[in-house]
This record gives sequence, structure tokens and C-alpha cells, in this order.
Amino acid sequence: RSGVDATLAVAIHHPNAEEKRITFENNPTTTSSYFGTVTPGDGTHIRVIDWDLGTTEPGSSGSPLFDQNSRIIGQLHGGGAACSNDLSDYYGRIFTSWTGGGTDATRLSNWLDPLGSGTSQIDGKNQLFDLSASPTALTICAPNAPTYTINAVREPGFIEAITLAVSGNPAGTIPSFSVNPIPNGTTASILTIGNTAAAAPGNYAMTISAASTTANVNTQINLKLFTAVPSQPTLTVPINGIIQQPLRPTFSWTAATQAVSYTLEVATDPGFTSIAYSALVAGLNHTPNSDLTPDVRYFWRVRVTNGCGAGMPSAPSSFMATRFPCNCPPNTIVGETIYNESFESGAAGWMSGGAGAIGNTWAITSTRRFGGASSFQATDSPTVSDQRLISPLIVLPSNAISLTLQFQNYQSIEKESANSCFDAGILEISTNGGQSWTQVDNAKLLTDPYNGAVETNANNPLGGQQGWCGDPQDWLNSVVDVKAYGGQTIQLRFRLGSDNSVGKEGWYIDDVLVQKCVAGIAPAFVSRAVPSGFLGQPYIHTFSATGFPAAVYLITAGTLPPGLTLSPATGAVSGKPTISGVFGPITITAANGIVAPATQTFTITIKSTRDIFIPLVVRL
Repeated sequence: RSGVDATLAVAIHHPNAEEKRITFENNPTTTSSYFGTVTPGDGTHIRVIDWDLGTTEPGSSGSPLFDQNSRIIGQLHGGGAACSNDLSDYYGRIFTSWTGGGTDATRLSNWLDPLGSGTSQIDGKNQLFDLSASPTALTICAPNAPTYTINAVREPGFIEAITLAVSGNPAGTIPSFSVNPIPNGTTASILTIGNTAAAAPGNYAMTISAASTTANVNTQINLKLFTAVPSQPTLTVPINGIIQQPLRPTFSWTAATQAVSYTLEVATDPGFTSIAYSALVAGLNHTPNSDLTPDVRYFWRVRVTNGCGAGMPSAPSSFMATRFPCNCPPNTIVGETIYNESFESGAAGWMSGGAGAIGNTWAITSTRRFGGASSFQATDSPTVSDQRLISPLIVLPSNAISLTLQFQNYQSIEKESANSCFDAGILEISTNGGQSWTQVDNAKLLTDPYNGAVETNANNPLGGQQGWCGDPQDWLNSVVDVKAYGGQTIQLRFRLGSDNSVGKEGWYIDDVLVQKCVAGIAPAFVSRAVPSGFLGQPYIHTFSATGFPAAVYLITAGTLPPGLTLSPATGAVSGKPTISGVFGPITITAANGIVAPATQTFTITIKSTRDIFIPLVVRL
């Protein structure tokens, strides 16, 4: 795969499924495009201008092309050469196919050089003896010395001594063979790469050469050498304490020295006992292939390992995934449930009625339900109808940052097209005890906008209005912004209208909820001096942060004295110190998902013994 044009070429093939043929080109090949005559063209093909002895035929495609060194440089793609002409043949270049389209399925490198040795050619095996290594690849931590068994298997009657040599070993190392040369009757020698402590870490491709008087054979081995455990990576994105992240956030971190790969862990607890997502990553960023759960505080870290062992994992960070519209805006929390009805114990205060031949079909049912055992349902009539389900009075507060109505609903309602309805459901609100009703418009429908306009030429009472007509639509949590009605008493009316033909299963309503959100308060540490401790004696100090809701505490820089641990829920540092000294600086972070987290940096002094005061009494 050197990419250099051959000085001559030989093709070995089976034209028209005949017995093997060998065809010769005594002149240099050229680089070109497929069926091109200009050099180098797009560089994808080797052109044999015309064969000097023999030719190819249909059926020869895919056969190899050899250069003057008896190495394969291409495979026959196509051409016009035949017994009756001197036209050209075109071979796909191994040089180009090596990297191909850049993926495992479109390049040769992953399959012919899986260890990434960088070898550009391998000559065919000499038939006098075979040379192999076991293992072919090792991962070692210095100063350990890797060993490979070099096997030389002779053909019957071959008795020459085989001399071994190695090249490509790390600078500073000292290679040695247990037996060299290998005499007749001996089949193996142990190669040891010594003095690895003097070498630089890296990935080394080495060549084992074996030579006798009449034969030369090579084989490849690989060594991944490490000199220390990886350094500690630093998390960069998402930043610690941030909220409203995507459900599939991109995680990024800094490189760790001598790291082979990184293990990303995302947990629902700061102790990482409940792992929600993990991935082995070769690079410095990763995006999950599945959604995280909204409105859950996650903790994430990156662990690193190599041939020397595990490095120190990154300090953890926390974040929250994007909130659903049914939940609260940034920097607020759910403060109060104003109204909640799941229809599990009837439907206290709800009323229904209807007009048209079918009358009123709104009723509690178990046929479909989102949660529990029951929901409210009305049938989509094949005749003109107007069916109404009305809630009890709901008093909305005036001091809420946000107010939302939520309801689960399943729709099997006759549609006209993707953007229009024959039959439809709508939502209306009254602020005067039901004397008048106003349809909730699309601007207030946060998750489930109306499907489109209701047909006006089929006598549907809702004709011309915007409506829902999922045909069908599975259960969906419809979220409605009702903040504009704050401070008022409202009623809800779910209204199903039908025209004069075609009926459907209808409309199901379940789990009606009205909630408000209140402002959160960012955490702030209450300043307190951190006391000293004594070796082997019980220690406790509680860090305290104000804010709402309560904060979660994490050590985000530095390390507590051995023997002490932090309670994420209470901020208490406790235990019995096992080592004396001054520990710090240490950073503790308090985060509650509101604005930015608070941090405090401190040191802890652990004394070996308590100071004892002995009064001195002097008698005169």
C-alpha cells in the first residue's frame, strides 16, 4: 500500500471460469480514475495500459494485481482488455482502499492491520519455515518486561540455523532472545523487552526478523507501554449544578495523561450506586443514545484506566435534564397542586350533557385508561352531536409564577386530513360559573396543539373552530398554560362535536391536574469555621447552606482526610481520621438546581494527639 506505481505487473486470474491464467505487463503501471487516461486522475485506480503477454476476460474481475516485489497492489475492477484488443484494465488501488470511506465497513485498515501497527507491506511466507509470535500484542506497565514466544516451525528436511532480530522496540529498552540463533531441533525462543522504565509510553509496532542461509521471514508484534496510571480528568460540560439540559446532553472532559479510554458514568445519587447510564468512550466527549428522565438531578463523572491500573476519577458534577412544559420554569419548583382528579373514585362535582340524536355518552369507563382503572370517555357519534364534560369550580391562586392545567387524553376521532377534522374535541374555560365559555387557543396549548380546522359543510356544531381529531392519537399529556386566569375561579369544559356521518371510538380524558410553581432560592453557605480533628477520634462538622429546595452537597475539588466522609443529604463530614496532617484546599459545593450552586473552600487539620494542659504548682 505504498502508493508508488509498479515498474511491472502480473495478474493471476480465472477468465471465464477457466483454469488459472497468469498475465504479464512489462511496463510501468499508472495511477488514474476508473476508465481514465489522465494521471493521476482521482487516484482511485491502477491502469494497466495494455497487457504484453496474455490478457484478462470476463470472470477475471476481483483478481489480484502483483507488483515487481510479488506484492498485491490492487484488485481488478473492470476494463476493456480481451484477446482481440490492446485495451486497458483498471484495478482498485489498495493504497486508496486502505482508508476507503473512513468506516469499518468501507476501509481495509481495520481488517488487515487491526492493531494499528502502521506496517505498509507483509511479504508472503517462505515455505522453508513459518515464523509466528504468541501473543501478538501486549499491554505492559513499566518497569515490567513483556515477553513473547517466537515460534519457528521448519519444513521437513530444513536444518539451517535461524537467526532472530527485533526492530521498532521502544528507545531505551533492551531486547533479548532466550535462544538465538534457533538451531535445528528447537522450535521457539522467548523474546524479552527489558529496561522498559527507560522508555516513553506509547504504542509500538515491532518487527521480528528471522534469517537463515537461504530464507528470510518477518512477523509483527505490538506493545502498548504505560509508565503510570492515568491522570485525573476534569469535567467541562455540563457545568456543575446547571439545569434545563437536553434529555441527551453532550458530556465533555479534559484529556487524562496516558489514558486509553474513559468510562462515563451518570447516576441518580452522588455515591454512584444507582447508575442510570454508562459508556466506554475513546475520545473526550459523548452523547447518550437514549433519553434521560426529565427533572431528575443526575451526577456524572469519568473514570480512567490503563495498563498500570485505575487513575483517580474526576470530581463529580451534577445537572438536571430539560423539564417538560408540565413542570416548572427555570429556577422555580412545584409549589402546590391546586386540583387533581384521576376518576378512580367516581367524578365528584363533574357534570355532562349532550345534544343530538346520540345524546350524552360521557361516562366513567375502564376500556382505556392512562393510570389506575378508570377514565372518562365519550363516543364519537356517526350523527350530528355536541357532547360536553364540565369540571367543578377550581380556584386559581394569583401569586403563582406559573399555572398549568394537565390532562392525559386518548383520541379516536374522525379526521378529514392531517390538518383538518370532520369530528373534533376542544377545550373551553369559563370564569363566570358556566354562563359563558371561551375556547382555549393554540397559543396556550404547550404540548398538544389542535390538529386543524373543523369542516363547516357537514353540520358539525364545532365547524370552523380549531380542534383535536387524532385518528387515533395514543395517550398524550396535554399541558395548558392557565396563568392568565390567576386569581379567578374557573371551570373546564371538554367538548366533542360530530358531523352527520362516520363514527369513531371517541375521546378519553384521565388524570386532570392543575398546579402552580413558586420561586426557588439559590443556595448560600452559612459561614462557620471548620474545626480541627484528632487522629483516631470521632469527628463531625456539618456544612450548612440556605436556599429552597434543600441543597445536595458534594466535594468537587480536593480530598477529605482518610477516614472522613461527606453526607450529600445533610452536609455532615464525619468519621475517624486515620492520618494526621493538614488537608486542603478542599472545595464543597451545595446545589439545588436553582441558578448557580454555592461553593466553599476550606482545610481540615488532623492532629496526632490532643493538647494536654498540666497545671504547674510551685511550693515556696
